[in-house]
Amino acid sequence: RAGRRGGDDRSVEKEFLFTVEYVNNAPTFTFAVASPIEILEDDSSTHRTLTNTPSAGPDESGQSLSFAVEVSGGDASLFTAPPYLFPNGTLSLTVSPDRYGEATLSVTLSDDGGTLRGGVNRSAAQTVDIHILPVNDAPTFAAGDPQIVWEGVPPASGFTSYPDDRASRAPYYPTRTYMLLRGGTSIVDPTFALNLSTGSQFEDQSLSFTVSLLSGDAAMFEAYPTVDNATGALNFSTSASFTAGGGAMQASLMVRMIDSGGSERGGSDTSASSANFTVDISPAQVEFDIVLASEPTSEALEALRLKIASELGVDPSAVLFVQLGGGRRRLRAVALRFVIKASTE
Repeated sequence: RAGRRGGDDRSVEKEFLFTVEYVNNAPTFTFAVASPIEILEDDSSTHRTLTNTPSAGPDESGQSLSFAVEVSGGDASLFTAPPYLFPNGTLSLTVSPDRYGEATLSVTLSDDGGTLRGGVNRSAAQTVDIHILPVNDAPTFAAGDPQIVWEGVPPASGFTSYPDDRASRAPYYPTRTYMLLRGGTSIVDPTFALNLSTGSQFEDQSLSFTVSLLSGDAAMFEAYPTVDNATGALNFSTSASFTAGGGAMQASLMVRMIDSGGSERGGSDTSASSANFTVDISPAQVEFDIVLASEPTSEALEALRLKIASELGVDPSAVLFVQLGGGRRRLRAVALRFVIKASTE
């Protein structure tokens, strides 16, 4: 407009072009689950939802997104492979066998929008705790090989096992069988239970054994059978009232192992397998072989017959010889099924 005395108070008009330059917005995400995430030991699930649908930022839906996950705290060995988070928010997590404990995951989200002009292509880190809860593994042990353990008198304690005809007897004695001539005998079997384990190398627990009577009479035991918690040795003593003249007596028992880990969350504190054994006190007439280095003389046979009767504590007249082929002779004795290995001495 015109000013005073013909002046002009307005400039010449000019045009300006304003360009709004693109600046990348930081991507964002939120967790879909609360922290901590609880997983059971040995959980076979490998994929679980961790985040809601992530965003590249306002009006940036065309960008590609990727997560980065690192174990920023706790125990990284809890996982067999580094945790991985798919762009859709699904976490791939494989738990190491038998492991339990805690770990912290640090998660960031990146897009491909770049950082030009101060743009931000990476979100702030967020953390989530992973708690792998222990589930007790059942304890394990190996039962000693099935065999027949023959116990003579004397000695009054201990045992000796003989392998000569064990294979042929196995169908009839599939478990350990303790054949006793009379009561009042103590047995210590150091190889009854072997390879004692809590079920996992990561479980520091105490072990114990239970011995259950399946059949028979517990009264035949002076000291009821027990299995040593540390060594697996079986111990028991039979009652002196059960002697060779008191009739036959047999008991079948079952042994299982228990640990102190409990059964919370579906765990197991009892071994899946068991070890059974039989204790047999019997005065029945039985057969057994004496293995000699050469054909004995009549005098040697008679001396051997008297020695066996003395060792077994029976009348010499109860020990009978039956001729066998091949230079071997068989004895028939009033005794429990008892095997003696003897040299020419």
